Amino acid sequence: MTREIQFRGLTPSGKWLFGDRVRRDGKVYIFPPDGLDSIDAYEVRKGTVGQLVRMGDEHGPEIWEGDRIAGNDRENTGTISYANDCMIWVAVFDNGDTLALQDLNLGWFVVTGNIHEGQDNG
Repeated sequence: MTREIQFRGLTPSGKWLFGDRVRRDGKVYIFPPDGLDSIDAYEVRKGTVGQLVRMGDEHGPEIWEGDRIAGNDRENTGTISYANDCMIWVAVFDNGDTLALQDLNLGWFVVTGNIHEGQDNG
């Protein structure tokens, strides 16, 4: 079984690029599947790179590392991140609770944005 790992990152101009992540000379690049330009065309801000955590389907939305989520009631809000100590994707809620992504009922949550847009993540 082949599994493709996808990444996204914000360019210096604020545009999202989606594809494979490459690190070179202290910089980070995201190469789209059809990327044919010079390497500099695909440079992204290091702090904005995130991995695709869940592909969207009829049971819930596409979810990326760094996405902000909210319950349908808009009361429970949090951020998607990777828990290195447990090696799993989690939702870290603003009230301090943490829930493994596989235990999250995705039909009850929506993606409201992400932690990177509107910030300078050099």
